[in-house]
Amino acid sequence: MVLLSADQIKPRIMNKDTTKLFNELFRIVLEHPSVAGLVRQTEAIYKRLTSFVDIADEFGMDPVIVSMLRPIFKFLYKDWWRVETTGIKNIPANGPAIIVSNHSGMLPYDAVMINMAVYDKHPKSRNIRFLVADFVDNFPFLSHFISRAGGVKASPENAERLLKKGELVCAFPEGVSGIGKLYSERYKLKNFGHGGVVTLAIKSGVPVIPCAVIGAEDIHPILWKFEEIGKKMGLPFLPVTPTFPLFGLFGLIPFPSKWKIKFGRPLLYKKSKKSSTTLTSELRDTVQRMINEESVV
Repeated sequence: MVLLSADQIKPRIMNKDTTKLFNELFRIVLEHPSVAGLVRQTEAIYKRLTSFVDIADEFGMDPVIVSMLRPIFKFLYKDWWRVETTGIKNIPANGPAIIVSNHSGMLPYDAVMINMAVYDKHPKSRNIRFLVADFVDNFPFLSHFISRAGGVKASPENAERLLKKGELVCAFPEGVSGIGKLYSERYKLKNFGHGGVVTLAIKSGVPVIPCAVIGAEDIHPILWKFEEIGKKMGLPFLPVTPTFPLFGLFGLIPFPSKWKIKFGRPLLYKKSKKSSTTLTSELRDTVQRMINEESVV
């Protein structure tokens, strides 16, 4: 990734107010060849999204959209967050499995990067279907985009149908509580729900692959959040970060933190005599331990 030098920027932005400063910086960035290419790709994706196409996937995934998104995901994966991925050998070559990860970062970039990690590093370049929270339905275009990109509304029934098709399914048991963690709570896992993932794994006879994502906590450090205001807007909360809402939409640009993604050894619960509550607690402890091994807080 090529950065602009101070000499390129300084003559253009001297003696301008903050608004003009950001507008000028934004324009300079957009003129950069690599960024301009991503903008053109985004325009093509939007055109595809707003066109009528015949979709074979029952959940609405469009393979063309997925392939068009890859260059953008690759930029974020390799250049912006410089992701290091380990444990890819723990992802099966074929067949269904459930990847269970911690959830953070205000926006679901972690799902995108887990998807990219498996696609980029796995010998079979497997695709991941990620489960999406209900509140996304409050935003029709966003919901449409996520389903076309491979996301599926989170429910035991939908997850089971995906597994029966041999898909890799990514679940975030922390749910909205995970992406809403304050910066002071970073890398401290919330409750893993009521054991739905473990129950599904036992019923389906598929392995659970614990996953730890390090770095996403730092892309949008949440200093405070307003839940009541957020609910009126159809959101689980309205976040306050060092840059949002202070800098408006510019404040939603994620910080370029360094990421690590680690996949643990597959866990099989089919023959376990432990309760789903106990197994869920142990799964949470496993992911927390993986985070602690990789993070420095």
